[in-house]
Amino acid sequence: MEQDRLENPQLQNVLLMAVMKKLDGIEQKLEKKVAYLSTEEAVIGFLKHLREGVSRKGRSFRKPRNYEYLMDTFEANFTKKNICVITAEEIAEFVNKTWESASPGTIRSLSYCSGLLYPNAECLL
Repeated sequence: MEQDRLENPQLQNVLLMAVMKKLDGIEQKLEKKVAYLSTEEAVIGFLKHLREGVSRKGRSFRKPRNYEYLMDTFEANFTKKNICVITAEEIAEFVNKTWESASPGTIRSLSYCSGLLYPNAECLL
């Protein structure tokens, strides 16, 4: 019965059109250019967000200066690099190399911070 429906030429055309439409949408997304945001600009923006912005819970960040060392180290490690092309592996390598003996709490904090600067997240125009 299912096989009979798939042999219907009208249904085949409808399915083919749906697949072509989906592929066209994927093609358009792939053709978009990658945005450029330097590491320096990203760090400045992140620190400004910590000073002036609010958390997901709607509160001001308590101690934004605590992130300055991390951001300075991050910026020094990825100088003049497009933040949108930094891979997750590069971030993990940076964290492991810079904080080899860090406690799990520190790693969670670093993960949170790198998540805010997470590369490849909506970097497409």
